Amino acid sequence: KFNIPLCFKIILDYFSTPNKYINKNYFKNYINQIDACDFMLWKWKTPLSREWYPFLFGLKHDLQLLHDKLTCERIHKTQTEPLSFLIKKK
Repeated sequence: KFNIPLCFKIILDYFSTPNKYINKNYFKNYINQIDACDFMLWKWKTPLSREWYPFLFGLKHDLQLLHDKLTCERIHKTQTEPLSFLIKKK
């Protein structure tokens, strides 16, 4: 009904109940999860995609932070000033 791409199933667990535990093996699918986020952010164009955009973009950043794939410049640009200094790049 809402024309949600099938790739959303790859990241569906992140949007489940807030208290749901996601085990560490789920994060091993990082490349597919980033690809799903990118598709939904940049290629899926519907009214619902515009509504979900900030949440999808936030998830992508969280995944990149988790896997140490976000540059220092991007961290400083997207995070609050105190938080950006707490997130240290190795």
